[in-house]
Amino acid sequence: IMQEEYKTILKADEVTIVIKRSKFIGNALYVKNKEEAVEFLDYIKEKYQDATHNVVAYNIKKGGIMYCSDDKEPHGTAGKPILEVLTKGNFFDVCVVITRYFGGVLLGTGGLRFAYSSCCKKVLQESTLAKCVMCEFLKLVFKYQYLSKIESINLAYNVKKVKSEFIEEVYLDVVVEEKKGKKFKERIIEATNGNISIILIKKDWERFDF
Repeated sequence: IMQEEYKTILKADEVTIVIKRSKFIGNALYVKNKEEAVEFLDYIKEKYQDATHNVVAYNIKKGGIMYCSDDKEPHGTAGKPILEVLTKGNFFDVCVVITRYFGGVLLGTGGLRFAYSSCCKKVLQESTLAKCVMCEFLKLVFKYQYLSKIESINLAYNVKKVKSEFIEEVYLDVVVEEKKGKKFKERIIEATNGNISIILIKKDWERFDF
């Protein structure tokens, strides 16, 4: 069965943990592609130029992109534990960067894995979560007289409005969850006595608040 939804984040606050005098600073961002993840990593590296390490991991649904880097920590002790937290938690479209300031005490491989995964868990626990749902992106074209009816149906089906243009007719670009799509279309056809044009633009994942 195709997965209908997955977890992601809406926004994340920076978190800090200290383990044996080493300071770990965790940051996370919702990213839709590799470019956005790389940009976020660059931003954190710039912010913490003097840090010992800036370790990154990201998991992107589209194209099944999974990536992690240890940034000079011993192989497999930093990026991989972060990525594992993301995959085990079914989190996608999330980039996590954990910055470390070395405190003078070596943590050992087990200690490092524990530190990086704990910091990642803390970032996710303190983030505002969201879900990504498979959706239909539709263009609706109809006469002004049906606008209020359409608006109330949109509300009932938790439809996201992307764009609206009011020309000789109303042009609405909307996003509706795929599983609600059939019923939604039936409702708006009924409400307009069939005087509506419904064009499917694409099917894709879209982020919704919980």
